[in-house]
Amino acid sequence: SGMGFAIPIDTAKVIIDQLLTRGRVERPYIGLRLVNVSHDFDPAQKCELRESAVMIVGIAQGSPAQKVDLRPKDVILEIGSKRVRKVSDVYSGIGHVAGKEIPILVKR
Repeated sequence: SGMGFAIPIDTAKVIIDQLLTRGRVERPYIGLRLVNVSHDFDPAQKCELRESAVMIVGIAQGSPAQKVDLRPKDVILEIGSKRVRKVSDVYSGIGHVAGKEIPILVKR
């Protein structure tokens, strides 16, 4: 009853193209479980963060993340050369196209 949803046009274009060419939508998958952290999150980590960031708390077996040796407690600082401050930045950084490589800067 009167509800609407907005989809960014760039996202809609990618999805429409995939539906027309493949008959289905392929989503990128890296296999990470993530949490937002702030600079005062856990002093025992000895991870000096000046701003909020994202920490890896889990990795799926056999996932692309495991294959490139990402580990729990790694802090993601950048993805695709863009600063990461929250989990949604990671999802934005991986985009909508499956199969492409994306540089990720982490602090271990």
